Amino acid sequence: MIRGHCSITSSIGRAGAAMLSLLLPVCLPACDSRPADRTVSESAASPDGLWVATVVGVSGGGAAGYFFEDVLLTRTGVEPTPADTITSGTQLRGVSLEWLEPTRLRIDYSYAFRAGGKRLQADMQEVALQWREN
Repeated sequence: MIRGHCSITSSIGRAGAAMLSLLLPVCLPACDSRPADRTVSESAASPDGLWVATVVGVSGGGAAGYFFEDVLLTRTGVEPTPADTITSGTQLRGVSLEWLEPTRLRIDYSYAFRAGGKRLQADMQEVALQWREN
């Protein structure tokens, strides 16, 4: 090695360089920048047929990975937008839906992570939301 020349083997040694070359192909996919995969897992129309509540599973992140569920509420026949997400800022798991009345929706869940201590919404548009952790 030439003196004064910076080399990875001089700072971490040959064994460290060999380990780094083995780990990089495994670790780099964890930095996956692809958009999240979104899959509808449940959809329930209100008793009067005016509203549709939908549970969407969101996953991604490559090797490190993540998964949570969003709940969307839209008028029947209307394409959902991000503004229709009831659970914005909250990550839920184990979600199930039940319409108690035409304008009252119960959302059961097994786990909720609320970013910044955010509270779950009490209502959205004309529909009252009832949350229940099970």
